[in-house]
Amino acid sequence: MSESRQVAWDGFFNARDLGGLPVRGGGTTRTGAFIRSADLRFVTARGWRAAHDAGVRTVVDLRNPHEIRPVEGEGPTARGGAAAFPRRRAGHRTRRG
Repeated sequence: MSESRQVAWDGFFNARDLGGLPVRGGGTTRTGAFIRSADLRFVTARGWRAAHDAGVRTVVDLRNPHEIRPVEGEGPTARGGAAAFPRRRAGHRTRRG
């Protein structure tokens, strides 16, 4: 991630790392802890792999019900709401590429 906080994963649009933003009571959010993005329907398999490799494990959809458009097939955002990446078994390595 660059200093501008932009995230360049395939299919993620207007994605930003919210790290470094001030929090109530002092301090800042940890870099890489919170990523925000626009509509996730366009994220490719390569984009999801990049997010997972960067440490993303849970997707929380904060849209209102009238903003959610169902998409074909299965995937982390197929039905709206929240989605989680499957937990990896101990010793399992993620393929890169």
